[in-house]
Amino acid sequence: MFVEDHSFRTSEQLLSILLETLKASGYRYYIHTQLCSPTPLSVDQVHMSMDLQLNIFAKRPTI
Repeated sequence: MFVEDHSFRTSEQLLSILLETLKASGYRYYIHTQLCSPTPLSVDQVHMSMDLQLNIFAKRPTI
């Protein structure tokens, strides 16, 4: 599964809900940063109102 998460600066971040849902459904997830300031604690970086964009890949383990 592939999910793209967008964090808009003016909205509540909901990433934890997405990750908990994937975990509860038996998925392992892998996160790649697509858009994020290299120094987010000191320099804000915003693109199209987003301060963070993540590519999340998820799969159920095979046994």
